[in-house]
Amino acid sequence: MRNLVIAMIVAWLIHLAYLLSLARRQQRLHQEAEELRRLLERLEQAPRP
Repeated sequence: MRNLVIAMIVAWLIHLAYLLSLARRQQRLHQEAEELRRLLERLEQAPRP
């Protein structure tokens, strides 16, 4: 029984670590999308020859 509890705790910790990893990647992706949007706005506002 003790081994089962330990295995369940380890499984939950692995799932938690994976969810945190996904959240960090999502945040990074959102920041990069925002940077690209700002860059596009600057390029659109730049005077054209």
